[in-house]
Amino acid sequence: MSSNEQITGIILLYIKGEELTPQQKEVLDNWLNKSAENQQLFSKITDSQFIKNELAQYYSFDLQKAWNKIYQLIEAKQNYATYKNKKQIWLQWAAAAAFAGGLISTVLLYNHAKNKSENNITVTKKK
Repeated sequence: MSSNEQITGIILLYIKGEELTPQQKEVLDNWLNKSAENQQLFSKITDSQFIKNELAQYYSFDLQKAWNKIYQLIEAKQNYATYKNKKQIWLQWAAAAAFAGGLISTVLLYNHAKNKSENNITVTKKK
């Protein structure tokens, strides 16, 4: 048994009001003297008012309300993902349209320049 399991068992016996053996009392005292944190923890978990408050909080927990909140978060994430996908699709179509417009403009400008150069007749004098 680890020391954590051992001290946990001793504290449970103490809380239940059972008589501790001299060895268990020594282990508990050593643990309490080891640190101020241990003393604070022991004071807290052996305080009946603290236990009542913790139990009241535990029993007042509304499981259905918690699940509803989780479902809302999931739904919000799914809605955002749908919005993001739609935005990406729109951007792809916009990019394709811009490319097509640029290509058409280039072809038209090239044809216009070609036609213009063909229509210019140069007259030169022979000597």
